[in-house]
Order: sequence, then C-alpha cells, then structure tokens
Amino acid sequence: QHYFIQSNLRSSMYPAILLLLLPLCSADTAISGLLVSHPENHSNLTLRNISGTAPAWLSGTLYRTGPGLLEHGNRSVNNLMDGLSKVHAWHFPGDGSVQYTASMLKTGVYNKTMSQGYYAAFPVMGDINPDFTLKEKISMMSGDIATKDNTNIAIWDLDDGDITITTESPVMNQMTPNSLQYTGQLVSPAIKLGTRKNALFSATHYARHPSDGSSYNYVAFMEPLMLRVEYVFYKYEAGKSGMMQPKKLASIPVSMRDMRIVHQFGITENFLYVPRFNYKISFSFDLLENMSHFCKALVFEKKHPTYMDIISLKTGEIHQFELAPLRGVHIMNTFERTNSKGELEVVMDVPITHFPSWRPDIPEPCPFDVYKIPLIKEDGHQYQNIAWNTTLTRIIYNIDTKESSLETFPQTWKPVDTLVEFPFINSQYAGKQYCYCYLMQWHMGTMAMSLLKYDVCAKESISWSEKGKHIMEPVFVPRTEALRDAMKEDKDEKKEDKDGKKDRDGDIRTEDEDDGVVISPVFDSGNNSTELLVWNAKDLTVVARYDNLVDVPITIHGLWFDNKTKK
Repeated sequence: QHYFIQSNLRSSMYPAILLLLLPLCSADTAISGLLVSHPENHSNLTLRNISGTAPAWLSGTLYRTGPGLLEHGNRSVNNLMDGLSKVHAWHFPGDGSVQYTASMLKTGVYNKTMSQGYYAAFPVMGDINPDFTLKEKISMMSGDIATKDNTNIAIWDLDDGDITITTESPVMNQMTPNSLQYTGQLVSPAIKLGTRKNALFSATHYARHPSDGSSYNYVAFMEPLMLRVEYVFYKYEAGKSGMMQPKKLASIPVSMRDMRIVHQFGITENFLYVPRFNYKISFSFDLLENMSHFCKALVFEKKHPTYMDIISLKTGEIHQFELAPLRGVHIMNTFERTNSKGELEVVMDVPITHFPSWRPDIPEPCPFDVYKIPLIKEDGHQYQNIAWNTTLTRIIYNIDTKESSLETFPQTWKPVDTLVEFPFINSQYAGKQYCYCYLMQWHMGTMAMSLLKYDVCAKESISWSEKGKHIMEPVFVPRTEALRDAMKEDKDEKKEDKDGKKDRDGDIRTEDEDDGVVISPVFDSGNNSTELLVWNAKDLTVVARYDNLVDVPITIHGLWFDNKTKK
C-alpha cells in the first residue's frame, strides 16, 4: 500500500545480472520473525538497557500499530495488511528508562473472530484460507461500514483525548494513552452529513494545520444514481463536548470509473494539496469478489494522468493540474514559497517509484503484494516484481501562472537499488520550508531495512545500518528545548541572494530542525528478537539501545505524543 508511484520508465543502471548477485539464503531466514502472529498483550514491561541512555528531555510515548494476528481457528490470511490490529506503546518517563505496553485492538472484527472461533469476514488485500462463503461475501457488500473496522495502519491525535487508530476508512478505533485500554469505535462525524451507507473510504493519514493544529480529512461518498464518487473534504474542529466536529471545506466529484486511492495529502498555511495518483478501484461484474478481495479491484491506471488538486482553505477554490501517470502514496512535506519573480508556488515532495528498466514486461502486481507473506519469502520475487526504484520528487505548482513542473533529487543513498519510503520529518516544519527527511530503505532482494536521512537543501544523504538489523518507519522527536517561536515565521521566503533577489530555494536550514532523536523498533534477524533504538537525528549515531524483552511483529506507522501536551 505504501510504494506505488510511477512516472515514465527511464533507463536504469541495474542490469539483470544483479538478480544473480542476490544472497543464496532465503528471505525466510531474514525477516520471517516479522511475518508471524504475536497477539500477546503486555503491560508496563521495563526494557533492559543494552547501551547508552535516552536523553532526559525525551519524555512522552511512541505509539505504533500493525498486524498482530494472522490466523485463528481454521482460517488464516497471507497478507500483513489483513492481520488483526495490535497497538504498541513505548513510554519514556524522562529518566532514561523505557516501559513497553502492547494490546490487541478490540475491534468489532476482532471480537467476532474471538466469539465465533475463526477469522471473521472483512475485505482483505491478500488471500484468506479457506475462502469466504457466499453468505459472508453478500454480508460484506451489503453490511454497514462500521462492521469493517480492522484499523491497523496509522495513529492520530484527533480529539486531544484518546489515541485514534486509523486505516483507509472513516471508521476508526480509540484507546487510552499509555495503558491502551480500548474505549470504542469512532465513526467520522462527517458521515452524518452524508449518507452512511454510501461512505466508501478516507485517507489513512489526517493532515494537521501548521498554525491552528486542526485536522483535515475527506470521506469518499458513492452516488450510484449519478455514477460518480464525491471526495468531500472536512476540517475537524473541537465542539462543546470535546469531540471534533466536521466543517465541510470542498468536494471533488469524479466518475465511478476513476476512483483513486488517496492515502495521504499535504497541507500548508493556506492550501490542501491532494495527489490523486494512479492506483484506482475498478470493479468488474463480479462485485462480490471485488468487495471481498480488494486487490482484485485495484489496478494501475496507465491511460489517464495523475490529478493534483490544490484547495484553498479560505475559499474552497480548487486549482487542478495533471501530470504523467505516477505511483505515489506518502508525502515528505508540502509548503508554500515565493519564487524569484514574486509568484506564489505550492510545493510537494514525495517518493516516486518505478520498475527498473530490466524488469520483464509482465502484468503489474497489486500494490499490496509488497506485504504478501509467501511472496516476501520467495527468493528474488519482490526484487523482480515490485516497483522499488525510488526518486524523491518535487512537484511544483505556480498559483499565479497555473503552471506546474517536476524536479528530482539525486539518488545519493547506497545501495541505490532500494525502495526508499515511509518519510518522516520534524512535525514543527510540516507545511513549511524544511531540509531534512528521515526514511526507511528496504531492499526487496535481501530484505535489508536501514535508516536514511535525506537533506533536500544540500541534496545529500547519510544512512545507518547494521548487519541483520531491520528498522521500521523512523519517527523523529524534536528536542523539547529546540522548539522555537521563530518557526512560526516564514523567514525562508524573505531570504535574499547576493544580487538582492529572493532566492527560490534559499538555505532555510536552522540549528533546530534536526535537533532531536529518531526512534524505531528494530528486528534482529540474528537472534529473532526486537530492540528499540534511539538515534541522534543529526548524524544517526545510536544514542541508546534497549532489549524489548518480547517480540514485536512488523508495524506500519507510528506517532510520538509528548507527555505535557500529548500531541
């Protein structure tokens, strides 16, 4: 779900002979420990310190979510995206210690699975064995959206109370901070403004406004009589009860024949930046199969462009432009700037992936196959079949001239034949000009997973890796003392070059942007165990290393909550 971006295929420096250089060992010996069930619950385990100490200012909790259970009774799934959700919390009290808590998320799907004694029916990305019965397929197609609530992808702070666990659905679930007690299902209040039965999906990732802190998302509603789908964007504001109430901003109607997955979109001070990349939902005549096995309805649209929508937060006016077909999912950052002519530009940085030029001309796989367990374990399969060749790309739209352009950053990382994804930046710079982005490097052949820091200002990178160590998405935590009021000002736009003209990019780096740490659980394939690592965000040296004591399965996304503000 996370890597599927394409522009025109270009000539590659990777010949087919590279396939012969892949390790002779099976990928099963590398990350098999990440691909299994771990439904056990844990409470306040004090991790064993191996080396170093977490800094005293690091006071808060890292939350992550992902699959915890892949089989129950006589039924199992083979795609990590279909595992029943488990939530993890690493609490840093500020004294150098770390406590770990984990709990299966008690969703409706989970409870039904436990009560009936086998894996409950809900739409899957991979295969389920044995397959759904005809009765189950009919129920999935006609049932309420609230019955499809296996949220196992991302974490958000929506209402300044509980933590919210999300997926590509307006149905979410909530838990109490730290203790991870389930508090209930949360159906987006926006559905009340539309038709609940016709609500299809939302973005997994909410967007946070850089100044007022409000959250934005959309709900896609189907209008079958008009043969169209409407993406309705909302601003969520705190109501009298404390719950976030939706306020409609704008809507984008599209044909039912061109429904795109919008996993994440960007936000600046004045605009939403919505990329509609080219993976679309294309239903066949076998609707029962399409609605129960999602990959059978998901295709890459090669004949139509990528659509980019820029929505004014003040007026709801929409600027739309088109690009060549792209594979894209996650966003590094979005910001506004003034160019040398004094014109306003809105900029989005995003990882774009391509197939290597030597790949055989074979049918394109479902994007979710990147998480299909049998394919991960099959030597060389993902390297040959997944679009891993990544270019970090800047998409620029000029509000004044209505012109757009693309720029690509050099591939300075090694090894270069890796998928570079799961971007994370200093949240204080979200929606503003920035320099640093932290990403995960994933080699589809060796299954090595390492940490990358990319400097979009200097166009250079540094990385961290250890043999047999596999990181998850890196989460950046800013040093508390480094959060300056100066970040509220757009000094970067006022920077002038030696000729007295405004510099289009400028050197907008500050001492504060990478002043902090990066945190991630790390799987050790040498002894099949989990560590928690804390890196210095400036140079990626390891500050502290902890033995997690218990195994942690693969996790998808995470979020840091400060102890004082919770956000």
